[in-house]
Amino acid sequence: MKVKVCVLVAILLPVLAAAQQWIEHSADGVFDCRSVHATDMNGDGDIDIIAGIINNDEVVWFENDGTNNLADWTMHLVGSSVIDPFYVYAIDVDGDGDTDVLCADKLGDRIVWWESDGAGNTEVWVEHVVDNAYNSAHCVFAIDVDSDGDVDVLGAAKDDDDVTWWENDGTNNVDNWTEHTVDGAFDGANGIYARDVDDDGDIDILGAASYADDITWWENDGTNNVDNWTEHTIDGAFTGAQYVYAEDMDGDGDIDVLGTCRDDDDVTWWENDGTNNVDNWIEHTVCDDFDWAAGVYASDVDGDGDTDILATAVTGGEVAWWENDGTNNVANWTEHTIDGDFDGAFYVLAMDMDEDGDIDVLGSAVYAQEITLWEQVGPVELPNLFDVTLIAQPMLHVQRGGYFQYDAVIHSLLPTFRYVDIWTVAVLPNGDEYGPVWLIEQLPIAPGGVLFASGLGQQIPGNAPLGSYTYRMYAGRFPYAVVGSDEFDFEIVAGNTAPGNSSTHWRADGVHSAFTHSAVTTKASDNDGLPLQYECSAAYPNPFNPTTTIHVNLPETADLSVAVYNVTGQFVMQLADGEHSAGTHGLVFDASHLASGLFFIRTVVPGELNDVQKVMLVR
Repeated sequence: MKVKVCVLVAILLPVLAAAQQWIEHSADGVFDCRSVHATDMNGDGDIDIIAGIINNDEVVWFENDGTNNLADWTMHLVGSSVIDPFYVYAIDVDGDGDTDVLCADKLGDRIVWWESDGAGNTEVWVEHVVDNAYNSAHCVFAIDVDSDGDVDVLGAAKDDDDVTWWENDGTNNVDNWTEHTVDGAFDGANGIYARDVDDDGDIDILGAASYADDITWWENDGTNNVDNWTEHTIDGAFTGAQYVYAEDMDGDGDIDVLGTCRDDDDVTWWENDGTNNVDNWIEHTVCDDFDWAAGVYASDVDGDGDTDILATAVTGGEVAWWENDGTNNVANWTEHTIDGDFDGAFYVLAMDMDEDGDIDVLGSAVYAQEITLWEQVGPVELPNLFDVTLIAQPMLHVQRGGYFQYDAVIHSLLPTFRYVDIWTVAVLPNGDEYGPVWLIEQLPIAPGGVLFASGLGQQIPGNAPLGSYTYRMYAGRFPYAVVGSDEFDFEIVAGNTAPGNSSTHWRADGVHSAFTHSAVTTKASDNDGLPLQYECSAAYPNPFNPTTTIHVNLPETADLSVAVYNVTGQFVMQLADGEHSAGTHGLVFDASHLASGLFFIRTVVPGELNDVQKVMLVR
């Protein structure tokens, strides 16, 4: 079935110094939709949309055609046996390498999932029932709760007041689930989510209860006793609690909690103080007049390295995001409206839908009966959060085929820990930027910390035009967010120090080893700053969305292989392969275009290190 997605080319609201803009793309049809989800459904590398269509009693998915033209998407039916598909989610449930679909069928009182046939046949789905007596099923989620390597299912039942998880036995019997009640008296259980809240290595469960007015988390004790959960109330007076989400909001390395409430119109986050006191939460109200606050999500919307908040207002008909200023002032948020006329705005999530390097926003509206994607366009003007200094010889003149050196210092102006990308470009005589000449992603930097690199080398192509150039270094999130920069001028003059060099490539030397040697290695090192032993850090964050980072310590130059595999053992991607210099190497697993699920990262240094760790991608 073909569904035309009409493109409304209209600028909704400029944000960030009138530089950031949104273009609206709405599905052509009438869709009473409470929730949507986004992931790659057919393995073609782009992000598709899954939706529960209440007025049609259907669960469908919209196929992204792989271009940046979002005006022509195809709608595929997943299942039509549902009565009220209130909430949808997608993950590889049966561990066969493809993406399956789950649904909380509210009026059908069921939790169901549809199995993909894995052959790319987008119209063939097999329905499986997880629970067919789950009264007023309001929410569904999936993650490996018991750390046994397969995906379990979680749910919230509003009329039964239940928070539940169903254990996957890991066999090919896709209908064999063992029910475990986490809380059978969570009055008006409405929303559910799961993260490792207390950083002890296992998955905890979070919930929102609209009648009990509670935001709560249940602590997993990490044993094989899958029914042993300790309840911790985060907020017992959050009137009409709707949904709950969890992310590190203040950049301090622990998981904070976000929530919305209908009656008090609040968008709130609770700060985890990082101690072992699992009941110690500090409340921060982001907005207290967001009329019937419902959906809530967290992402770095403006690409400045910190986490922002998104939410929907049902009665207010609004989709908005609140900008985190990245300081320790955790109550300082700037509201930006994405769409103020989205009647019955219910659900929101954010990811890079069109692969252009910035965050887009996806939402559904129950009164307007729309599914809409807001594409972020335009440059982003950001404050300087990093002080970048380049040190080079003044009045630098170099011949074609020649070479120059420079030093670099990057000083964080932030009071919190950050990962930062560093890259350089060459500004040509005609004003065009060439680059990146080189790029290092996800360099860790401490609060107020300094990264330093000496003797960075740059070779000039043998056929480079003569004239005046600028060499520029950026700090931020490549390629779209710059939060610090510096530059110096140089001149390419007549002559050629390498007459046989006709290359057009701007080759850089000593970049990775210089930064990792002087800036990244911070512990377990000798007097020269090199690690003392071969070591691989635990991936952080984990669970993650959409990137996680590991650091590998090499006390000497060595062959390093880091590869990612899915739960069936299929190769997914290579993070490192070949000889690497001594130092600490930060490696990023970017799962932007992968479906939620479990992955394994294998790190090998022959004869020295063989490490396998599992990571969970959670959308």
